[in-house]
Amino acid sequence: MCFFVSFHELDGVLALSKSGPARPIILNATDVSVYYGEKEIVHNVSIEVQSGELVAIIGPNGSGKSTMLKAFARLADKKGEVKVLGQSIESLARKMLARSIAYMPQKVQVTTPFRVIDIVLLGRYPWLPFLGDYGVKDVEIAQRCLSEVGMEGFDERLITTLSGGEMQRVFLAQCLAQDTSLLLLDEPTSALDPKHSVAIMKVLQRCIKDEKAALCVMHDINLALRFADKIALMKGGIIHCLCNSKEIDVDILSYVFDVPWHIEEWQGGRLAVPL
Repeated sequence: MCFFVSFHELDGVLALSKSGPARPIILNATDVSVYYGEKEIVHNVSIEVQSGELVAIIGPNGSGKSTMLKAFARLADKKGEVKVLGQSIESLARKMLARSIAYMPQKVQVTTPFRVIDIVLLGRYPWLPFLGDYGVKDVEIAQRCLSEVGMEGFDERLITTLSGGEMQRVFLAQCLAQDTSLLLLDEPTSALDPKHSVAIMKVLQRCIKDEKAALCVMHDINLALRFADKIALMKGGIIHCLCNSKEIDVDILSYVFDVPWHIEEWQGGRLAVPL
């Protein structure tokens, strides 16, 4: 079951481990807090993500989800410790960090008309030798990643000519081409229609099978219920519950979102609806 204590006691992670043999821990964050000036945005968060796991972060706007993701990517000043495969991210040189973590922001503003293939090839940059250039293998990897996200044939298109959803898939392909152990994705399906949202979640499931993991900020609770191995529910800078989709209940959803919810079993899965 998903632990849920009195609201006055909610002050950290309430986590359950999966049954079965332990898998390598890709991400281990301990007591992470982030401040903007005097205001604390993320409060004392601790979370582990194991190999092969897709973990969704769900919560209302302003709950600290995106800020927490930036802290895990070393893009926001923080207190506490973040480790990837047992190494502190603070100890990693920039290139090694980029070989370990791929980060995709919620919105990417592009005004320069780069070719799509050049955008995706940037994901290969951490793997280039000193003063080296992209080789045939790098181009093949980039093209394969474009195909994975349904953008084959777009190699020579200019990024500035794409729709918001197409651009989002290109930057996801860039993250996949980076070939890291950890994917940190902020709303990877926010600009996509339902068909492509489902397709992208299936791509992520396939990509993390082999010693990889993904931590995704998501706004669609039902997409998370269907595809995520675990769901972290966040409010006020605190992760109040970390459990699998079958353990999510209406009490925790109602508390986190300040609105009543109804959950029902539907076609072998679960459907959550705010009332």
